[in-house]
Amino acid sequence: MEQRESKRTLHLLLLAVAAVLVVGIAMFAPTQAHAASSYVGTYRAEDGWNAEYNGGQGAPASIVDVMVTSCKGSKITFKASQSYSAFSTFAYYIELNQITVTLKNNVANFNWTSVNGSKGVGVIKLVSPNQIDIKLNTTKVNIMGDMTGPDHQVFRHCMRIGGSTSAGNWKRADGKWLYQWSNGAYAANQWDKIGGKWYYFSGQGYMQTGWLRDGGKWYYLGSDGAMRTGWYKVGKKWYYSNASGAMQANKWVGNYYLTKSGAMATNTWIGKYHVNASGLWDKTR
Repeated sequence: MEQRESKRTLHLLLLAVAAVLVVGIAMFAPTQAHAASSYVGTYRAEDGWNAEYNGGQGAPASIVDVMVTSCKGSKITFKASQSYSAFSTFAYYIELNQITVTLKNNVANFNWTSVNGSKGVGVIKLVSPNQIDIKLNTTKVNIMGDMTGPDHQVFRHCMRIGGSTSAGNWKRADGKWLYQWSNGAYAANQWDKIGGKWYYFSGQGYMQTGWLRDGGKWYYLGSDGAMRTGWYKVGKKWYYSNASGAMQANKWVGNYYLTKSGAMATNTWIGKYHVNASGLWDKTR
């Protein structure tokens, strides 16, 4: 009788351990697949969000829009558009026809044609309900309607700006914060807009704070993890980030000057202009 009871106790203990392991794996699995049905909406990438350009002239301002209109099972239907401008020397706009692709592990390669006849290939990757990565490649782009542009390729991290949303919940583990979407996936290795604020999550899914370098630019995330814009104080120094969150440097912002490090200058001369202890320009020599 005692031997039978011992076996029963051991069996229950093993079941309990297995249950704990299953819950643990589910909780700490930020790279699990996302449901395609979460992605209907409009996504946009601009220069402030890791815009890259190869083969063109100057340093163009650029915008990429991805409009997802349908998600059914492993199929996703979308349109995309790109616009570039480099001062007045180089500019073009290209809009793709609607495309339906079949996803495999949230990634699909596709051929595309634009409304003006340009052609190329692309890759679309679903990262989270609030982020899509898209790469477009072509050798023939109609510029200003009468010339052919250079070979180029674009890779964007497009953040959701409209359409349906996929709410989730904050989770606390090991003293750090994670964010779990309603489909069970965790935000990881990406920017996500939650409650109107931008946050960045590491590859392990943990919310980041402090200074973050991304796409060659610096961003500051407060103690609450939210990305800062405008003026903010870090330690004893003031900094300024534009609307995209990118820290500014080597420039005047109003009557204040930002040094190479991004910190506001105080009690010094900037060329022929002097700034006082508060950083305000107060005299000219």
